[in-house]
Amino acid sequence: MYKIYTVFYIASSAFRRFVRSSKIIVLLILMIVIRNIIIEPLRNVADDTGYAISMLEPFVSLTNSGIILFAIPICFMVLMADFPERESFDIMLGMRTTKRVWTLGQIVFSFYAAVSYILFLLLATMIMVIDRAYFTTDFSYGITHYTVFFPEREHGVIADLIPQNLFNQMNLMTALGRTFILLLLYILGLMNVLLFFTLIGKRSVGLIIDFLLVVGGVVTTAAQSKFQWCFPMAHTIPWHHFRQFYSKPLFPMWGSYLYLGVFTGVFFVLCIVFSRKYE
Repeated sequence: MYKIYTVFYIASSAFRRFVRSSKIIVLLILMIVIRNIIIEPLRNVADDTGYAISMLEPFVSLTNSGIILFAIPICFMVLMADFPERESFDIMLGMRTTKRVWTLGQIVFSFYAAVSYILFLLLATMIMVIDRAYFTTDFSYGITHYTVFFPEREHGVIADLIPQNLFNQMNLMTALGRTFILLLLYILGLMNVLLFFTLIGKRSVGLIIDFLLVVGGVVTTAAQSKFQWCFPMAHTIPWHHFRQFYSKPLFPMWGSYLYLGVFTGVFFVLCIVFSRKYE
């Protein structure tokens, strides 16, 4: 019981320092990018069609923009640049516990940070469209019939942000849940990679591997390469698994949950096993 309490105490202490960090300003830059690429086009849908959009649609569209899906993990990695952070307090605490307990505390902290980060994105995007949106658990009429209003924009920005592959294959709440969980597993996997290589004294290698995973995912997904499923990014995009009309998936959703779960889980186990090597 003491060890469990210590794990959560370490995680909570690290999370408080994370929230107070000056690096939080990076979120402002990310919000500016999201507003220009996602929020403004979706607000224009309400203006152009006369139908308000759903407050949940901007968040769902985050994983449908290559630029944003590149920026989201990179921004989080900047926020977690000191992860795992070892201040004098942590060193003294480590002397009273074990390296494994401290490592578990860091993993729980990364979970806290990732969930709060994604929830912030959800709330921020909802607030930025609040005057053009209403709360509904269905895709809005303006989005689903946008190409009916403007057939010449069939391959425009809106069709890319919330494509037919998405709203024809699942309802809004399913898309929201999948987006949240897959994005969370993706980010946690990257953090576990960084933690593992930090534990074995190769932190710079972990940073390089994380960066290559993100960039490789962006490039292969944008190119529609068959190698895209080798990278976690493609698995993070719900609509990417389906065609526009046929219900048979191009890649099964359970396969993506399995891929990201194994990716995150393997490095979780490696972190626990190699925690004793941390100096």
